[in-house]
Amino acid sequence: MDRFLSLIGVVAGLISIGGLIYTLGWKLGKLTTKVDTLWQIYVLETLSSTIKNGYLKAKSSNPIKTFPFEITEKGEELLPEEVKAVLKKISKKKKSIEDMVVLAISELGIENLFTVAQNEEISLRELINILSGYINKIREE
Repeated sequence: MDRFLSLIGVVAGLISIGGLIYTLGWKLGKLTTKVDTLWQIYVLETLSSTIKNGYLKAKSSNPIKTFPFEITEKGEELLPEEVKAVLKKISKKKKSIEDMVVLAISELGIENLFTVAQNEEISLRELINILSGYINKIREE
């Protein structure tokens, strides 16, 4: 009888652990979806003005799956050398463009990026697109 109760306890514990793992995975999956959606709304939406102003140019037809834009000379000239140095350091990590932009923002500080954007008379979102284009260029070299 004791073995039977022990077996029931083990099975119940395994089911409980399995449910916990499934729930955590499901929640993390939802979080990833939210981050991807925000990326599409706040970054990709601004691309048209960034392209129109000559900082980036299109190179692919699928803006959702990849970063299908490359930085132009005008876009590169806009970035200060200290920003480029940080981006070069970050680009050595094997991460997605989105993850590297988040790393760049945390390394450089949002206040510094906002100052760069103000000095260049562009929006912060346009600057983030330009950072993405520069990171993408470095990764492809």
